[in-house]
Amino acid sequence: KFHSNGILIVISLAWFFSGLLLSGEETRYKQKDHRGFIRSWFIVLSFGLGVACLYWILHASLLASIVASPINNLQDILNRIQQYEGLLLGFYVAMFAIMILYMLIPSEDLSLLPRKHGNSRSIVAGFILIFLSLIVIYQRNLRVIQADIAFKLAESFAKPGSWPVSIQIYQHAIDLAPREDYYYLFLGRSYIEYAREINDDAQREALFEQAKSDLLLARSLNPLNTDHTANLARLYSQWTLFSKDEKLKRERFNESDRYFAQAVSLSPNNSRLWGEWAVLLMSNEQTHPEALQKLMRAYQLDPNYDWIAYLFGEYYRLQAARIKSNEERASLIETAISNYLKAASLTEDENSKHSYLLMAAQLAIEGNLIDQAIQALENALAINATQTEKWRYEQTLAQLYLQIGQMDQALFHANHAFRLAPQENQMEIQDLINQITQSSE
Repeated sequence: KFHSNGILIVISLAWFFSGLLLSGEETRYKQKDHRGFIRSWFIVLSFGLGVACLYWILHASLLASIVASPINNLQDILNRIQQYEGLLLGFYVAMFAIMILYMLIPSEDLSLLPRKHGNSRSIVAGFILIFLSLIVIYQRNLRVIQADIAFKLAESFAKPGSWPVSIQIYQHAIDLAPREDYYYLFLGRSYIEYAREINDDAQREALFEQAKSDLLLARSLNPLNTDHTANLARLYSQWTLFSKDEKLKRERFNESDRYFAQAVSLSPNNSRLWGEWAVLLMSNEQTHPEALQKLMRAYQLDPNYDWIAYLFGEYYRLQAARIKSNEERASLIETAISNYLKAASLTEDENSKHSYLLMAAQLAIEGNLIDQAIQALENALAINATQTEKWRYEQTLAQLYLQIGQMDQALFHANHAFRLAPQENQMEIQDLINQITQSSE
């Protein structure tokens, strides 16, 4: 890992030069020689370092106590986040304390310092300004940074199985900084993802409604941010999938379509948005042909984007499923397979490549394109297959080679599948081996 000492260097330079500045000011007022300047500089640096070390010790002990406290429920998580936020307040207090202590360092010759006594009104005005300054610092600086701390900590819970936790933390961040539009964006996303996981229809509907409210608020705060409009389109797209009433399904589909149109008008060169719009249109048989136009636009913007090639494969696969003519269906299946293989060739991510090859193999099997299925499956097996997957791939390869009469290859893969398969599945592999042996006699 790479460790940067940048923050330490910045702090050291600030400590070094602030000492120079304070010592220089004191030397100028007291008319000291260079020895007096060095002595003052050493005292100032030592004083600053001593106070800083005291703060670091207190800060480290607070960190240790925070980490040592157990987490058993959601409230414990929220309490820990607030404790982390409290560390920032402690830092601010320490910095102000250092500045005040420097101001209180006694001067040997106060007559050299400018004297100007103010009346009571000036003193009151000064205290009022200090009070107002503290309020502004708290509202416009401290709370904003604390909100960002909570937001960053919420990211670790923004994943399947812990969406409710991320929702609570994002809401806490919004309480601290209610004008930050991207907090609402991530809160809305958490609502959508959580809604996809649950089975209760009423609760899911409530989550979608809340996501809609948050995403609309985010867009009102920053209407030119494409992400807000795009997330509204994604919300309605997901909402459509879970809508059982045909009228509501159609209305939400149209809303998603409308928001995607607005999103691409804001960011016309975003190939991802064009692709997502195409996915929506492909989900409806009536608008399926329109998806090709969106895919072509996405391809023009980024011809080397593997996901777009995959979507072309999906488009032709769905088109083939709706065609009755065997000849035309076979042509569409081959086109879909070629796009899956193209997607696999464009990506460097092994998991994505593995998925694309499996899709190509599965569709080739359905289309009775055995040679293409074998090639895609062997490539998938060579890239990234778990131990659980390998024996099934080997079994499928054995069956495919058996279909085209290559008994040696069929027996090789069947034996390999038998060695890798769990004990409860070895019987079916043995039956396949017996079948291959009998066919080769």
